[in-house]
Amino acid sequence: GFARYNAGGIQVYINLEDYESTIIGKYAGDSLLGTKRFRNVFIGYKTGQFSVDPVENILIGWEAGKNIRTGSNNIILGRNTDFGAINNVNNVIAVGFENLINSAVDNTITIGRSNSNYGVNTITLGNTNISQGSNNLISGINNINYGNDVIMLGNVNNIIQPINNSLIIGNNNLIDFGASTGTGNSNV
Repeated sequence: GFARYNAGGIQVYINLEDYESTIIGKYAGDSLLGTKRFRNVFIGYKTGQFSVDPVENILIGWEAGKNIRTGSNNIILGRNTDFGAINNVNNVIAVGFENLINSAVDNTITIGRSNSNYGVNTITLGNTNISQGSNNLISGINNINYGNDVIMLGNVNNIIQPINNSLIIGNNNLIDFGASTGTGNSNV
C-alpha cells in the first residue's frame, strides 16, 4: 500500500506497491488507502479527496477533482474544478476555476470559469456557460444550450427548448421554439 507521512500539515504518500501514483496535499486522495489507484497524480488541498478507484488521472489544484469517484484518463486543473460526486468519468479535460462536470460526461473539454457541462462529447470554452446536450461546441460568456449537435459562438445566447443540429452565432439570441413552432432542429 501507500505510506502516508504528515509533513507540517501536508500529506505525502509514498508508493510502496508499484501503483505508480503521486499524491501530495492535505486530504488529497484520502479515500484511496486500500484501493487501486494506478498511475495517478493528485497535487493540492483536497485534490481527489473522495476518489476510490481512479486510473491514469491528473488532478492539480485546490479541491481539483475532489469528488471524482472512479474513471480514467482525466486531466483536471484548477481551483474547485470538479465532477459533482459521480462515478466512471473518462477522457475529460477541465481547466480553469469552478468548472463543474456533471453526470456521465465522457470525452469532454471544459476550459474557463464557472462552466457547467452535462453532456458527452462536448467542448465548452469561456465563462459561465451551461451545456445540457451532447456533441456540442459552446464558446463565449453566459451561454445556455439544451440541444444536441449544436455550435454556439457568442455571448448571452439562451436556447430554452432543446434544439438539434444547429449553428448559433452572435450575441443576445433567445431561442424558445416551444410546441407551436416545430421541433427546433437543423437551424442556422
